[in-house]
Amino acid sequence: MDTLDTIIISDSNSPVKGCNSTNTIAPCSPINNVIVISDSPKKTSQKRIQYKDLTSSSSSDEHNRLPILKRKRIKLSHHITAEKQRNYAKGIIVSSESDEEITETITRNKNMYDTRSLTPKPVEKLPNNINGNVAFQLHYDNKERQKMKSSQDGRSWKRYNKSYTYYFKSSHGTRLRASCKGSFRCKNSGCPYLKYYNSENAQRVLKEGDETNCEECGGEMEFIHCDAVKIWQFPRDKNFVNVYHFGDHTCPVINKPYPPVDQIKSMYELNPDFKPCEVSSKLIMNKVETAASREEVEDMAFNLVDDSKARNIKQSVVGKSGEVCRKLFELQNKCVDIYKDPYLLYKFQMLEQNINTSSCQVVLSEFKKDRIVKSEWTSNEKNYVFVLKSSKEKLKLLTEIMKLDDIMGEEYVYVDFKENRIKGKGKNLKTLGLSVYHVILKKVVWLVRMDCEKEDKETVLLFLKGNDGKEQKIVE
Repeated sequence: MDTLDTIIISDSNSPVKGCNSTNTIAPCSPINNVIVISDSPKKTSQKRIQYKDLTSSSSSDEHNRLPILKRKRIKLSHHITAEKQRNYAKGIIVSSESDEEITETITRNKNMYDTRSLTPKPVEKLPNNINGNVAFQLHYDNKERQKMKSSQDGRSWKRYNKSYTYYFKSSHGTRLRASCKGSFRCKNSGCPYLKYYNSENAQRVLKEGDETNCEECGGEMEFIHCDAVKIWQFPRDKNFVNVYHFGDHTCPVINKPYPPVDQIKSMYELNPDFKPCEVSSKLIMNKVETAASREEVEDMAFNLVDDSKARNIKQSVVGKSGEVCRKLFELQNKCVDIYKDPYLLYKFQMLEQNINTSSCQVVLSEFKKDRIVKSEWTSNEKNYVFVLKSSKEKLKLLTEIMKLDDIMGEEYVYVDFKENRIKGKGKNLKTLGLSVYHVILKKVVWLVRMDCEKEDKETVLLFLKGNDGKEQKIVE
């Protein structure tokens, strides 16, 4: 038992004398009635008050010794009620609850989520409606920000945290754990969602600050706690992950589309000119002809709702170089025919790597002699990707700078690189440009720009060579 600080309760109103600063009690006048306050063994809110008569003691030491308050150390129970656990999840603490009123209990066992009790089953992807105590093993993409995407399912999880155990330490790999977010339910009997779908609204939720209301009827929604837990174990130096799921969900499944990547790639290989919507329609019609049930057709249609997935796959299959070359050539013709300024995009060069050999296909298009000249060849040498841009007005300004008697003749031209001005899903191109301070506009204006891959001497020489003589042609 723990001994607390000494508490003296006497009948007189005067302070007790004879106590020093070291908490020792010196002999003082006898006290007839002393009150001893102690906690009950069950830690209830009521306190017991015990009166003790010290005058009946035969010993002189006990007669002069003052009573002290003692409290017995009591271990907290490992049994926490399910109702209290749900209240803790909502931030509600109920202190007036007694053990006699509790009928449903949940035992907090340290081995409740022991992954050694389950054997992972190899799968390609996790089931959308994952539930119960199950374990799966699947491969994952080790690229940046792709590690967790391979183990997605149709449940809503909180942010995962690292959670190691004595049988899976940090030296064994990475172990993560996440709890289910739970869900909200609309309890309004007159909700339009309930009348139309014959089920309570648990998906169309409207959150405004601390309030959560139904999007259909505007009524307050009830929070439903979910005890499900998901655990990831990434063994060190392995390309697979073991996913463990414990508990039953009280929340609904969130359906997510999973496009058939292999089928989309095969369709683009056979028909590279197909648009994403055409590929989706073709795959759905093929499924209608071969499917054994209507559910398979509906699943295929649901997975192909988003055309952006098919568009991204097309870029990886058809090839970015060929697509970019075609668009740049169309833009170059538009600058000549519509904008009447061929120097807006007067030269570009693209590379397309050959699959079976180490050589590459070089595509060069430039404006020469009042027309666009396009040439292609195969090369094993080092080549660069670049795009040169300017305009007639800016090239005229460049010729004025070269004249000493002109107002811009005393200004210097600056050459500078700019990082990440053009961002794409492939390489981020750098921009090499000529700029000058315009004395009339009172600001720096760029004259010529070249988008390129590298920042080196060869790129600068290529830039100067590409601009050589352009200003003379403008003057002529």
